[in-house]
Amino acid sequence: MVVSISYSEVEQYIAHHFQREITFKLEDSSQLNIATPLKVLGFTKYISINIGVVKIENAKIFLTYSGKLGIDLLVNPTIAFFRRLLPEKANFIRTDTGNVIELNLQEIDELQSVFEKMDLQSITFEENSFHIEADLKS
Repeated sequence: MVVSISYSEVEQYIAHHFQREITFKLEDSSQLNIATPLKVLGFTKYISINIGVVKIENAKIFLTYSGKLGIDLLVNPTIAFFRRLLPEKANFIRTDTGNVIELNLQEIDELQSVFEKMDLQSITFEENSFHIEADLKS
């Protein structure tokens, strides 16, 4: 099974549900740039991070990240904040060594039944969309 989700669709979803502007831009087939504006003292500064998929194990996605100097100073506290905000879902996201983030999608209640029926195979980035491949379980 192949699913394609456009970047604009995800951007609109995030804007609507989280009131946050975010943009996706393809860096290359393995890297996606994610940017968001941050207002500081009346000025708008864009903060961006490059994300790539390292591997997928069942419902766990391992992402690598890179960015400008100091991106680690934002990533680790942000993950710690989410873990404190949702302690019952603390296993959903965690950092690993070497700028790797582990997402355990099985921890999201709405996705549990999905992963009972399918195995996620790959996530790649295209010019305007995410390309997701999965196999149905027999």
